[in-house]
Amino acid sequence: MAKAKKRSQKRSLRDKIESKDNIASILPLAFILMIVPLIVYLKVVPLDTEIYIFWTSLEYRLEFNSYYKMMWFIIATVISTITLIFKFLTKEKKLKRSNIYIPIAIYSLFVILSTIFSDYKAIAVYGFADRFEGMLTIIGYMIILFITINLVDGEKQIKVLLASLTISAIIISIIGVFQFIEKDIFNTLWGQKLILPRGFHDLVGQASSSLEQATIYSTLSHSNYVGSYMAMLIPIAVSLFLILEKKTWKIGSLAFSGLLVLNLIGSRSRAGIIGLVCALIVIIIFLRREILKNWRYIGAFILVGVLMFTSMDYLTGGILKGKVMNLTIDARIEANRMDFQNIVINNNEVDIIAEDESIKIVITDTEELEFRDDKGNYLDVIDQGQSMIVNNPIFENYRFNILKENGTKILRVSNKNINLEFLINNNKFTMLDHRRQTVDLEEVPSWGFEGRESLGSARGYIWSRSIPLLKDTMIIGKGPDTFALYFPNHDYIGRLRAYGFLNVVVDKAHNMYLQTAINTGIISLLALLAIFSYYIYSSIKIYWRRELSDTNTIIGISIFFAICGYLAAGLFNDSVVSVAPVFWILLGMGQSINISLSKTTNSSNSITE
Repeated sequence: MAKAKKRSQKRSLRDKIESKDNIASILPLAFILMIVPLIVYLKVVPLDTEIYIFWTSLEYRLEFNSYYKMMWFIIATVISTITLIFKFLTKEKKLKRSNIYIPIAIYSLFVILSTIFSDYKAIAVYGFADRFEGMLTIIGYMIILFITINLVDGEKQIKVLLASLTISAIIISIIGVFQFIEKDIFNTLWGQKLILPRGFHDLVGQASSSLEQATIYSTLSHSNYVGSYMAMLIPIAVSLFLILEKKTWKIGSLAFSGLLVLNLIGSRSRAGIIGLVCALIVIIIFLRREILKNWRYIGAFILVGVLMFTSMDYLTGGILKGKVMNLTIDARIEANRMDFQNIVINNNEVDIIAEDESIKIVITDTEELEFRDDKGNYLDVIDQGQSMIVNNPIFENYRFNILKENGTKILRVSNKNINLEFLINNNKFTMLDHRRQTVDLEEVPSWGFEGRESLGSARGYIWSRSIPLLKDTMIIGKGPDTFALYFPNHDYIGRLRAYGFLNVVVDKAHNMYLQTAINTGIISLLALLAIFSYYIYSSIKIYWRRELSDTNTIIGISIFFAICGYLAAGLFNDSVVSVAPVFWILLGMGQSINISLSKTTNSSNSITE
């Protein structure tokens, strides 16, 4: 009896040690979930002038949101890799069998090949400034996916990882709420001291966010990425609210859902809203019984949500409603009316062509300027001292200025939000960009979205100019994170149509799948889609009609909804190091749970047989 008791105590002690060891092994994953999205710290990034001169005309870039996130993600990934290798060597862990490794390997291979054959190898390896999602980061995603599948097993590990994610999400959301009420901690003195190295503390009080007021970007660099993050987290919170029976858990998940929804609304991210709507549709399909059971709670939640949206829309002066709704409004406006159309320069003549009118400016032999309409009629110009205007109501929005700088003469033409500058030299016009550099106007290949360039915050323009690039990336891509270097940023006419100004550089496709196809090739995109399809198929197979009675099933189906939300948001958003590591760990957890549940299902089926 005494010996049996002793053996039991030894077993209990061994179990405790193993449990602690299992938790310790996933701490790098917990770090990625909890800490990496919160990192905001200044990094002065040197720029290769040959590559970036067109962007900022500076030799460096002040970067806060991506560099250190990337660095710490890679460090945590390396530690996790060493941990898993050690566990494989000591036979504490065995490789879990799964066909998902095949597309992971294919995708990784084509990421590496696209880097090797890239014209911009340094950027392909480390990533574009402000993004830092190069080969090292992307391969890190694949490694962390593989590690999570094989390292995460027990219920305790899963709970620790979810707790880490929840803590991070709450902090991110609280920061977001303060930004919405215009109390941004990053605009306070103490907040700036947190994110600036000691050597830059003389800048405290000078830096401020360039984003719109009352817009939530939190620690994720941009409101769009808050949208992707919330499109993942809200489905988890909502599904836990629907499934869990305990009232304290129900209230907690409901409050958590409300906080996340508030941030999604405050971010004004339509991509996030679309992602959430898609995830909610999947939730309704899978949890229809739970929804009927909780209809009172859901009704109250919807009512609170409507009141919250109305209040926030009122606080933003109606901007919020307009931002959410103008995905279709943009399309209607662009289809029916488009002010700016084209610029045609022919030596001493420049034609500025709009939808309803055109104006021709001519340099005469005496170096004077003449103004004519599209029929060649001369226009009377009134000199107001600071600027010139045309004495004709059709051209009432035009303003003309002659600037003289460093012995050169520049003509500035303004019309509403559009400002154009032309160098006048040797009786010829040459267009100037936002850096006052002379540029040539040329036709750029495009596909689709004609007249709808402004659709979805200029996504129509970006996609129409990105799709023609696919003809060169059928096998391998241009190189990870090199999109900006191949996108036709010299398309000044297209930029004016889409944005109304020139000082913007398109560095991402605003579509995760399109960007993958261009950066790492169409084969890599197919492999990536195979990873997602494999997981979604296995999830549908496991959770359809399954009893939601155990922890693994509850968490597994919640993660499935989160993955659906993120993938849908990816149709309008990009992968970014602020959010993507969370997605890949969740995908790994989901696949690990699916493998575990499929084993129990198979074993129960064999017992029944």
